[in-house]
Amino acid sequence: MQDLYPFHFPPNFFSCSNNINLQVKLSIIRSFAQEHSLQKTYLLQSFLNQYAKRSNSIQSQVKREILQEFQNLLKYQIIQPKFEFSVDGNHFIQKYNIQLEDIRSYKVIHFQEIMHY
Repeated sequence: MQDLYPFHFPPNFFSCSNNINLQVKLSIIRSFAQEHSLQKTYLLQSFLNQYAKRSNSIQSQVKREILQEFQNLLKYQIIQPKFEFSVDGNHFIQKYNIQLEDIRSYKVIHFQEIMHY
């Protein structure tokens, strides 16, 4: 019998302020659920593409929501404070924080979950 994977998320993940906030949280939850290792991949550009034809203010709101949710994951020690960002899938930049400029510039975010037993 296979053990169920114990998901841990910050308290704010259990409520949503608007549809964009809900979509951002669901996309982050998917990134946790798609990989069985502690190393996770968030396909940032794939998610942002669904907002490509929306107004600039909506696109900016989505990016701010993504940043806020990653900051909450850090605050509640759900993920490690180390990120790998990629533009093309071959070249990675490591940083120990995440900023709005990273959300604007990169296509993929790799991060590591902290397992809580």
